[in-house]
Amino acid sequence: MATQAFAVNGAKCYIIGRTMEKLETVAKEYGKGVAGSIHPIQGDITKKEDIARIYEEIKSKEKCVCILVNNAGISSNTLTTEAKTAEEMKSNLFDNSDSNIEDWVDTYRTKYVMPNDRMPRSKTDIPLASHNASS
Repeated sequence: MATQAFAVNGAKCYIIGRTMEKLETVAKEYGKGVAGSIHPIQGDITKKEDIARIYEEIKSKEKCVCILVNNAGISSNTLTTEAKTAEEMKSNLFDNSDSNIEDWVDTYRTKYVMPNDRMPRSKTDIPLASHNASS
C-alpha cells in the first residue's frame, strides 16, 4: 500500500474514499507506530462537488501537495493482472478479447483531486499518478 510506505517514511498522507469507516480502519491499522500520519477524508471523486470540497479541505490545512497518487480506477471485465513478463502482461491486458478501448478509457482515466494549477506547490513536488484496475 502506497499510503503505508509514505507514512512509514514520515509523510503526512490524506486518503480519500467513499466510505469513512473503511478509511478510518486503514488510518488506524496502518498509522500505528509510523513516523508520518494518515488522515481520512470521505468523498467521491466522481462527483464534482466532492472534489471541490476535498480540495478546499486540504488547501486549508496544507501549503502544498508534494506527491499525489491517484489510484482510482474501475473495470467492467475481470482481467489477469499478474504476469512474469511484459509480453504476458500485454497478452493478459491488451490482446485479451474481453479487453476493449472503452474499459481502458474508464479504467485509466485520471481524476485529479488537486488541480495542479490551483494548489500551491513546493520546489520538490513530484506529480505521481498510479492507476489500478480494481472494482
